[in-house]
Amino acid sequence: MNAGKSFIFWLIAGSVILLDQASKYLAGQYLAGKPRIIILDNFLALIYVRNKGAAFGLLADLPARFRIPLFLGVTALTFFILWRFFGRIPAHARLLTGAIALVFAGAVGNLIDRVRQGEVVDFIDLHWFSYHWPAFNLADAGISLGAVLLVIYFLKKGPPQARP
Repeated sequence: MNAGKSFIFWLIAGSVILLDQASKYLAGQYLAGKPRIIILDNFLALIYVRNKGAAFGLLADLPARFRIPLFLGVTALTFFILWRFFGRIPAHARLLTGAIALVFAGAVGNLIDRVRQGEVVDFIDLHWFSYHWPAFNLADAGISLGAVLLVIYFLKKGPPQARP
């Protein structure tokens, strides 16, 4: 595996994981039990939410004995797929390396929460007046940004060619 590609991957992934965990810690210290803090009126606020579910609270009502193994299994499968894919990308594909690092870091950040607390801390509240996007965190932002970058990469590159 290319050392430069690995360095970029771990630099991005490590930075996002550290920022995610630090921001969740600070959210717990300064936002838990307090009312929403408005940053930009009718657009951005900070709020402390503990999410037992997947993205957007999906499957939150599933009993923990099913929910936690399901989320851990999906995360493990995601890690496996990302690592296999990462090993096959060319060293010069920096956008692709960054995209995979962001998705990986987001999955790790939320996995840490699930293992430690059984749920994920969310604190970013984007909204347009009374229309709210579900609260999220930096790990979720990393996953989303990484997914968008993957789409951009493959739209620019075209569909993968079958090997003879």
